[in-house]
Amino acid sequence: WTSAPSTAIPFGSIATTDARGGLAWDPSLGTVFGVSGNSEGGVGPIVEYDPSSRTWPISGLIPTAIAGGGALTAFDTNTLYALAGNNTNNFWKYTISTGGWTAMAPTPGPVESGGALASDGISVYATQGASTTNFWQYSPSTNVWTSAPSTAIPFGSIATTDARGGLAWSSSLHAMFGIPGSGTSIIKNIFSTP
Repeated sequence: WTSAPSTAIPFGSIATTDARGGLAWDPSLGTVFGVSGNSEGGVGPIVEYDPSSRTWPISGLIPTAIAGGGALTAFDTNTLYALAGNNTNNFWKYTISTGGWTAMAPTPGPVESGGALASDGISVYATQGASTTNFWQYSPSTNVWTSAPSTAIPFGSIATTDARGGLAWSSSLHAMFGIPGSGTSIIKNIFSTP
């Protein structure tokens, strides 16, 4: 590990374990985007890390609080998607070129601790968290969520808000991997595509 410049905003909260944030890498832009967790009910900024200038400028504000289960993923060169978490169904699209947020179709169930988000560039995938195996697929072209095959192990925990989950898509392996949180260090291949 090598130290990089500090973010322009704090992530998470010392006052509560339920404040979550999210980072998303956009390889086409060579940029890392981030939203800070804020369980106090306010809006939070979105920041953008530029590795060449090693800076974290604030790009805009997300119009909702990001808390337990909140997550962020890059979809294409101009689009990020975010789960608000915090036991809500709130799902947002961020357009990079305009800095604007759009509320999208709500998730099929409320997202809590252990909620995670990833994209393969065709669809967006999410876990519900809250110690469930619920796994969903979102179609950006139709703005519709559908149920995907359940994960083999639950993501998050209803016993503690400190259980985080994570998803990552590997384009070279054509596979989705997940870390369920909830006190386990298992990394699971959730599914693969041809």
